[in-house]
Amino acid sequence: MDYERRFFRSLLTSAFLYLILVAGALTPLSGQEAEDRMRMLQEVTAGINSPLQIFANNLLVSLLMLVPFIGHPLAAFVIYNTGLFFSALSTTTNLPPVVLVLTPLITVYGALEFIAYGFFFYHGLRFSYAILRRRLKEELRPALFMVVIGTIVLLSAAFLEYLLIESLANFLPSSF
Repeated sequence: MDYERRFFRSLLTSAFLYLILVAGALTPLSGQEAEDRMRMLQEVTAGINSPLQIFANNLLVSLLMLVPFIGHPLAAFVIYNTGLFFSALSTTTNLPPVVLVLTPLITVYGALEFIAYGFFFYHGLRFSYAILRRRLKEELRPALFMVVIGTIVLLSAAFLEYLLIESLANFLPSSF
């Protein structure tokens, strides 16, 4: 399979993963559930002091996507739960969830993250298929190339996200 086709299929996978995020964002939460999730989000993000920490977190999720057979449902669960944080933010700020879930795309870092996630997720699916067909060795080289590209994209996204967080820190309400 040529790299252009892999890239295109990875982009389609990215769109599918973003739909999972949107599904989480559109899931209604009670006021208490939203507050609990926001508290959890603040605890998780309180320790993020560099773009490398953002990158490490995103890379961990991405590597999970490469695990044949079990990585995909777990990754979908993580992405859906990330969408639930958008839902919680929507509930606590009265902003429409659609606006919140589109913001990462508009600010580019989210689009880059999901492009990278698509690379990892798609190639994890290919690993699963290759294991079933007993062709894993054939799959390793092209998948490794695409995963390296995905890692570079994730690193770029982490730097953009960190710069955005730092530049907006003084302007956002404390609930963000």
